[in-house]
Amino acid sequence: MKCNRCNSKEASVLYREIINGKETRYALCPDCAAAAQKESAFSIPKLSDPFGDGLFESFFAPAASRLKKREEKRCSLCGATFRELSKQGKVGCAECYTVFADELSQTITRLHGNAVHCGKAPEGVVREMSADEKIDALEKELKKAIESENYEECAAIRDKIRALRQGQ
Repeated sequence: MKCNRCNSKEASVLYREIINGKETRYALCPDCAAAAQKESAFSIPKLSDPFGDGLFESFFAPAASRLKKREEKRCSLCGATFRELSKQGKVGCAECYTVFADELSQTITRLHGNAVHCGKAPEGVVREMSADEKIDALEKELKKAIESENYEECAAIRDKIRALRQGQ
């Protein structure tokens, strides 16, 4: 398809514009798209490098869109804003996780399925499990015991869960 603007080069950017309910579609070559982006009051998204600038921005978009431009939170250690973190696709320092906890929790949950680490700990690190974590672990064991039809073990696990729930 030829470019709608210069009619000489092959179009690689498709642009749709809706003004007052009227839709206009353009097929532009990269040069004309760049020129139109500079001329337009509205910006045409950069499509020439689909895996470049905006790749990680899409993950952070819901939280980044809620931030006000005039006064953004900044990390007290590295000085980064959440908008900068979303553009880079990586967190600036360890303090950023605390400062931007609300914004990052949604993103981390969407990427990893959970915002709280629930995997193995390195050797030598002993951490006391909370009652809720113990109950969750026991409920998983109970489910396995039920599947294997080991009812004596089920009763013992059930009693442990009851004791933990009463202790809360």
